[in-house]
Amino acid sequence: MEYWYLWVIFAVLCVVTVFVVIKASASGKQHKIDNEREMKELERLRELKSKFISFDETEADKTDARTLLDGVCVVMQVRIEKSENSEKEFSLLSQPQKFAYTLNYIIEDSEAQSLSFFFKNNGEPLVSLAAEALSEVGEDRASVICRNMFSMFDENNEQVSLDDNEIERLDSQFLTEVDFDRLLTEIKSYIIDNIKAFQ
Repeated sequence: MEYWYLWVIFAVLCVVTVFVVIKASASGKQHKIDNEREMKELERLRELKSKFISFDETEADKTDARTLLDGVCVVMQVRIEKSENSEKEFSLLSQPQKFAYTLNYIIEDSEAQSLSFFFKNNGEPLVSLAAEALSEVGEDRASVICRNMFSMFDENNEQVSLDDNEIERLDSQFLTEVDFDRLLTEIKSYIIDNIKAFQ
Protein backbone atom coordinates (compact mmCIF):
# COMPACT_ATOMS: atom_id res chain seq x y z
CA MET A 1 0.00 0.00 0.00
CA GLU A 2 2.79 2.30 -0.94
CA TYR A 3 0.44 4.51 -2.94
CA TRP A 4 -2.53 4.48 -0.58
CA TYR A 5 -3.14 8.20 -1.11
CA LEU A 6 -4.00 7.48 -4.76
CA TRP A 7 -6.98 5.47 -3.54
CA VAL A 8 -8.07 8.45 -1.42
CA ILE A 9 -7.77 10.75 -4.43
CA PHE A 10 -9.70 8.22 -6.56
CA ALA A 11 -12.48 8.00 -3.94
CA VAL A 12 -12.74 11.80 -3.75
CA LEU A 13 -12.88 12.02 -7.55
CA CYS A 14 -15.65 9.42 -7.59
CA VAL A 15 -17.68 11.39 -5.05
CA VAL A 16 -17.13 14.63 -7.00
CA THR A 17 -18.10 12.91 -10.27
CA VAL A 18 -21.31 11.53 -8.78
CA PHE A 19 -22.15 14.96 -7.35
CA VAL A 20 -21.53 16.65 -10.73
CA VAL A 21 -23.63 14.05 -12.58
CA ILE A 22 -26.51 14.48 -10.10
CA LYS A 23 -26.35 18.28 -10.39
CA ALA A 24 -26.18 18.10 -14.20
CA SER A 25 -29.14 15.74 -14.25
CA ALA A 26 -31.18 18.04 -12.00
CA SER A 27 -30.20 21.04 -14.09
CA GLY A 28 -31.17 19.16 -17.26
CA LYS A 29 -34.57 18.25 -15.80
CA GLN A 30 -35.19 21.85 -14.73
CA HIS A 31 -34.17 23.07 -18.18
CA LYS A 32 -36.62 20.62 -19.76
CA ILE A 33 -39.42 21.75 -17.40
CA ASP A 34 -38.67 25.41 -18.20
CA ASN A 35 -38.69 24.68 -21.95
CA GLU A 36 -41.99 22.83 -21.69
CA ARG A 37 -43.50 25.72 -19.70
CA GLU A 38 -42.30 28.23 -22.31
CA MET A 39 -43.67 26.11 -25.15
CA LYS A 40 -47.06 25.84 -23.44
CA GLU A 41 -47.13 29.60 -22.90
CA LEU A 42 -46.23 30.25 -26.55
CA GLU A 43 -48.97 27.89 -27.66
CA ARG A 44 -51.44 29.62 -25.33
CA LEU A 45 -50.49 33.01 -26.77
CA ARG A 46 -50.87 31.69 -30.34
CA GLU A 47 -54.34 30.39 -29.51
CA LEU A 48 -55.30 33.70 -27.88
CA LYS A 49 -54.09 35.65 -30.90
CA SER A 50 -56.06 33.42 -33.24
CA LYS A 51 -59.21 33.67 -31.10
CA PHE A 52 -59.12 37.42 -30.44
CA ILE A 53 -57.84 38.77 -33.75
CA SER A 54 -61.55 39.03 -34.45
CA PHE A 55 -64.28 38.50 -31.86
CA ASP A 56 -67.75 39.72 -31.06
CA GLU A 57 -69.67 40.76 -27.97
CA THR A 58 -71.15 37.27 -27.46
CA GLU A 59 -67.71 35.65 -27.46
CA ALA A 60 -66.32 38.35 -25.16
CA ASP A 61 -69.22 37.89 -22.76
CA LYS A 62 -68.68 34.13 -22.38
CA THR A 63 -64.90 34.47 -21.94
CA ASP A 64 -63.49 34.89 -18.43
CA ALA A 65 -62.09 38.35 -17.71
CA ARG A 66 -58.40 37.37 -17.44
CA THR A 67 -58.46 35.45 -20.74
CA LEU A 68 -60.29 38.27 -22.50
CA LEU A 69 -57.74 40.86 -21.36
CA ASP A 70 -54.84 38.55 -22.25
CA GLY A 71 -56.37 37.94 -25.66
CA VAL A 72 -56.90 41.56 -26.66
CA CYS A 73 -53.44 42.47 -25.34
CA VAL A 74 -51.72 39.68 -27.28
CA VAL A 75 -53.29 40.96 -30.50
CA MET A 76 -52.08 44.49 -29.71
CA GLN A 77 -48.62 43.28 -28.66
CA VAL A 78 -48.12 41.38 -31.93
CA ARG A 79 -49.21 44.44 -33.88
CA ILE A 80 -46.80 46.68 -31.93
CA GLU A 81 -43.87 44.26 -32.18
CA LYS A 82 -44.31 43.77 -35.95
CA SER A 83 -44.19 47.50 -36.53
CA GLU A 84 -40.93 49.26 -37.39
CA ASN A 85 -41.92 52.05 -35.02
CA SER A 86 -43.56 50.63 -31.89
CA GLU A 87 -44.33 54.03 -30.36
CA LYS A 88 -46.10 55.19 -33.51
CA GLU A 89 -48.02 51.90 -33.70
CA PHE A 90 -49.14 52.29 -30.09
CA SER A 91 -50.33 55.82 -30.86
CA LEU A 92 -52.55 54.39 -33.62
CA LEU A 93 -54.45 52.19 -31.16
CA SER A 94 -57.89 53.37 -30.09
CA GLN A 95 -58.15 54.96 -26.65
CA PRO A 96 -59.97 51.91 -25.19
CA GLN A 97 -57.19 49.67 -26.53
CA LYS A 98 -54.53 51.89 -24.96
CA PHE A 99 -56.34 51.78 -21.63
CA ALA A 100 -56.75 47.98 -21.71
CA TYR A 101 -53.09 47.52 -22.64
CA THR A 102 -51.99 49.82 -19.81
CA LEU A 103 -54.29 48.15 -17.27
CA ASN A 104 -52.87 44.76 -18.21
CA TYR A 105 -49.38 45.95 -17.27
CA ILE A 106 -50.62 47.57 -14.06
CA ILE A 107 -52.20 44.27 -13.00
CA GLU A 108 -49.18 42.15 -13.96
CA ASP A 109 -46.66 44.39 -12.22
CA SER A 110 -48.77 45.16 -9.14
CA GLU A 111 -49.69 41.51 -8.55
CA ALA A 112 -46.11 40.34 -9.01
CA GLN A 113 -44.41 43.26 -7.21
CA SER A 114 -46.11 46.59 -6.58
CA LEU A 115 -47.61 49.68 -8.21
CA SER A 116 -44.22 51.42 -7.94
CA PHE A 117 -42.71 48.47 -9.84
CA PHE A 118 -45.04 49.35 -12.72
CA PHE A 119 -43.73 52.92 -12.75
CA LYS A 120 -40.09 51.86 -12.40
CA ASN A 121 -40.27 49.33 -15.21
CA ASN A 122 -42.42 51.06 -17.81
CA GLY A 123 -42.13 54.32 -19.63
CA GLU A 124 -44.28 56.67 -21.64
CA PRO A 125 -46.98 56.58 -22.69
CA LEU A 126 -48.08 53.80 -20.29
CA VAL A 127 -47.15 55.57 -17.05
CA SER A 128 -49.06 58.73 -17.88
CA LEU A 129 -52.11 56.73 -19.02
CA ALA A 130 -52.29 54.62 -15.85
CA ALA A 131 -54.42 56.87 -13.61
CA GLU A 132 -56.85 57.73 -16.40
CA ALA A 133 -57.16 54.07 -17.40
CA LEU A 134 -58.09 53.09 -13.85
CA SER A 135 -60.63 55.90 -13.63
CA GLU A 136 -62.12 54.90 -16.99
CA VAL A 137 -63.08 51.46 -15.67
CA GLY A 138 -64.49 52.83 -12.41
CA GLU A 139 -61.50 52.57 -10.07
CA ASP A 140 -61.53 56.23 -9.00
CA ARG A 141 -59.79 55.78 -5.62
CA ALA A 142 -57.10 53.60 -7.17
CA SER A 143 -56.74 56.25 -9.87
CA VAL A 144 -55.93 58.91 -7.26
CA ILE A 145 -53.30 56.65 -5.67
CA CYS A 146 -51.85 56.01 -9.11
CA ARG A 147 -51.79 59.72 -9.94
CA ASN A 148 -49.92 60.44 -6.69
CA MET A 149 -47.41 57.70 -7.46
CA PHE A 150 -46.95 58.96 -11.02
CA SER A 151 -46.14 62.48 -9.76
CA MET A 152 -43.01 61.09 -8.08
CA PHE A 153 -41.85 59.23 -11.19
CA ASP A 154 -42.79 61.95 -13.68
CA GLU A 155 -39.50 63.29 -15.08
CA ASN A 156 -41.25 66.50 -16.13
CA ASN A 157 -42.46 67.25 -12.60
CA GLU A 158 -39.62 68.95 -10.73
CA GLN A 159 -41.83 69.91 -7.78
CA VAL A 160 -42.11 66.32 -6.51
CA SER A 161 -39.19 64.00 -5.87
CA LEU A 162 -38.95 60.32 -4.98
CA ASP A 163 -39.84 59.62 -1.38
CA ASP A 164 -39.30 55.99 -0.36
CA ASN A 165 -41.69 56.20 2.59
CA GLU A 166 -44.42 57.71 0.44
CA ILE A 167 -43.85 55.10 -2.28
CA GLU A 168 -44.18 52.33 0.29
CA ARG A 169 -47.34 53.92 1.69
CA LEU A 170 -48.92 54.27 -1.75
CA ASP A 171 -47.97 50.70 -2.70
CA SER A 172 -49.66 49.42 0.44
CA GLN A 173 -52.69 51.65 -0.08
CA PHE A 174 -53.05 50.49 -3.69
CA LEU A 175 -52.99 46.81 -2.72
CA THR A 176 -55.58 47.47 -0.01
CA GLU A 177 -57.82 49.42 -2.38
CA VAL A 178 -57.64 47.23 -5.48
CA ASP A 179 -59.34 43.86 -5.70
CA PHE A 180 -57.75 42.42 -8.84
CA ASP A 181 -60.67 40.10 -9.58
CA ARG A 182 -63.03 43.08 -9.39
CA LEU A 183 -60.69 45.12 -11.59
CA LEU A 184 -60.57 42.35 -14.21
CA THR A 185 -64.38 42.18 -14.20
CA GLU A 186 -64.54 45.96 -14.68
CA ILE A 187 -62.07 45.75 -17.56
CA LYS A 188 -64.13 42.98 -19.18
CA SER A 189 -67.25 45.17 -19.00
CA TYR A 190 -65.26 48.07 -20.42
CA ILE A 191 -64.04 45.97 -23.35
CA ILE A 192 -67.58 44.76 -24.08
CA ASP A 193 -68.95 48.31 -23.83
CA ASN A 194 -66.30 49.45 -26.32
CA ILE A 195 -66.26 46.29 -28.43
CA LYS A 196 -65.96 48.12 -31.75
CA ALA A 197 -62.68 49.66 -30.64
CA PHE A 198 -61.21 46.16 -30.24
CA GLN A 199 -62.39 44.68 -33.54
